[in-house]
Amino acid sequence: KESPGNGVELSQFIDAYAGSVAFLMVEYWFSDEAGDIVYKNKVEGTAFLVDPEVDLLTNRHVACPWLEETSLFQAYAQLSLLKKEISFNYRMYLWFEGEKAFNRLPALSSSVELSDAYYLASAYSSQGRGNLRIVGVPRTSVTTGDRIKSPFKNDFAILKIDSPPPDLKPLPLDSSFKSANIQRLSPVIILGFPLGNRTQYDHINTSITQGHVRRTTKEIIQVDSSIYKGNSGGPAISGDGQVIGIASGVITDQSSGYFKVNTPLSDFGLILPISRPAKFVHAIKSGQPHWDGILDFSMDSKLEQIMQLAIDNKFNDARDLAQAMLKERSDPLLLFAAGMLNFCTKNFGQSKFFLKKLSLIEQDNTTARLMLYVIDWISGQKKSTTFTQPLFSMAWHEENEFLGYMAQTLKKEERFSRQFLDFENRSEKSWRLFIEGLIAEKNNDLGHAQAMFKACVLNANINDWVYFLAFSRLNHIQDGLLAYLEDKETHRKETAAFHKKALEYRAREEKKIEAMTALINKFESDTPSLEQKIEIYQALLETAPENRTIIGRIAFFHATHGDWPKALEFIDKYFKTPGRETSLSLSLGLLKGEILNLSGKTGESVSYLNQFSKSTHDPWYSLISRHLLSKTGDEELIKLAGNKPEKLITMHTALGLWAEGNKDMPKAVHHYREALSSYLDDWNEYDLALGRIVHFRETLK
Repeated sequence: KESPGNGVELSQFIDAYAGSVAFLMVEYWFSDEAGDIVYKNKVEGTAFLVDPEVDLLTNRHVACPWLEETSLFQAYAQLSLLKKEISFNYRMYLWFEGEKAFNRLPALSSSVELSDAYYLASAYSSQGRGNLRIVGVPRTSVTTGDRIKSPFKNDFAILKIDSPPPDLKPLPLDSSFKSANIQRLSPVIILGFPLGNRTQYDHINTSITQGHVRRTTKEIIQVDSSIYKGNSGGPAISGDGQVIGIASGVITDQSSGYFKVNTPLSDFGLILPISRPAKFVHAIKSGQPHWDGILDFSMDSKLEQIMQLAIDNKFNDARDLAQAMLKERSDPLLLFAAGMLNFCTKNFGQSKFFLKKLSLIEQDNTTARLMLYVIDWISGQKKSTTFTQPLFSMAWHEENEFLGYMAQTLKKEERFSRQFLDFENRSEKSWRLFIEGLIAEKNNDLGHAQAMFKACVLNANINDWVYFLAFSRLNHIQDGLLAYLEDKETHRKETAAFHKKALEYRAREEKKIEAMTALINKFESDTPSLEQKIEIYQALLETAPENRTIIGRIAFFHATHGDWPKALEFIDKYFKTPGRETSLSLSLGLLKGEILNLSGKTGESVSYLNQFSKSTHDPWYSLISRHLLSKTGDEELIKLAGNKPEKLITMHTALGLWAEGNKDMPKAVHHYREALSSYLDDWNEYDLALGRIVHFRETLK
């Protein structure tokens, strides 16, 4: 291995690899139907060569800055309100060490033309020389926890050019690197272009900063090397000559005076560890498909065209249109549409092709994985594959756990029972009806299959693909029966009558969705009082009386505001009909025992929690309920929760409510604060913990 070392060795190392570090500039804009630019921005950063096949690594926020820019989406929203047809475009330019990149023309210094500031003729370009392009960007999480705890987790992208300058050496990646293993004060150097074009003359000249590791976590390395904006995307190199990370950001300090100013602390840089980007490079080189990060603001219009054909039962035309659009742009939404529509037209091989590709790009797309299993099941293959195996090990707290349950139901061919609710809302009900229809169809119970598919269509969310999946299966059965019926005309009339009924259902549902959206928007605004929010919840429940999810949320809402009798009323309403164990049922079951204690019904609470701990199938909820009754310290339970956010929020909310019931308000507040530190701000327990803290503060005023 070559080693930076010191003195002459350091200079030789930089000379050997500096040429493989490139200056990157990205410009992007909106233009209207007349071609006039209505919004424009640009960024500068660093990229570096990582293998002989001409892959370059950089930051996601450098290669695709539009993904991170709030003002871009605000501009789009404003233009959409004006009913303007707009298109999104971008262009990229990249210069390697030694190339002329800048025009220093004082008379044109204020020009907005790129060619007046940059020497474009020498650049690799997305619109010309070298075919510079984005080949891979990870799909990133939008959860609050990930944004706060791991802001740079997926902040990397891979670029490619057709052929680099001769004799360039790819920088060696330490693919086995683990940030936890690096010692503090280990030396590190960073190559890049601090402050971008402002620190350059006319030719590209790579800058080097040297420092030491100060702190490490799984997702970040903090160094005392000076890092500025133009450094973003540059390689961070260890003392043994290996790239251990990508320069991704700089810590800022917000002044606490009258004027709030973000001041960059240039001597505290943040490095993204190289392990995840290195695996990403390997996956793309092995042929695994990935998203290119390009936004298509016309996608809604494209999907509307596809969906309208499907609504008219023209599934073949809808499929062909989706696949034609895919030839122009391989967007995940189009891949999903093509996969679903090929299923609708019984082209299962093509459906699997598109859904597998989508599953590799969006690894948390549970619906795509479920459909892959459905296709295998229809084909007689019940054994799970690499793509479908995750469905059968989904835990209660995972967002789409219900779809995993659907896969298990299909595998076991468990039939639908009206005495046992294994769904909590109409969206889940429609999927359950679809699965029941598939099972009946496979068992040649075609009358029941038709009834289930019809019920699915008339219960599904009109924007949910299960609507079309069920309709297509219904069409196939009816087309098959037509060949054997003597009274074909009556059959055609009945089929046409159901199609009309489905269109009427869609029209009613569209109005209902508009009404529910207006209610939700009003609820989430700052204007309604507590009484008005209760009225809104009641209106939502009247609009969707079968929605047990709403019933559960109302129960938590009343608990948040300390209305224990009302909370118990809605918990009992939720459990009126037996149902399967879900995240919501578990949390409401535990909540009931805690509210009984808060209401002064200690004996009833103890009896209930004893029964709950024995009857629940989930060991974590059973453990919490037993702990509440044990009167022992919380340390062991906290230790068992580890760093799992879903365990932390359920545990601390439960301990907070129990402490509140025992009149230990400081302890209750402590646990509620700890619950908030899970950052699971879309959980009922999060709102409850926040609401109880607010309640205590208001009572102390």
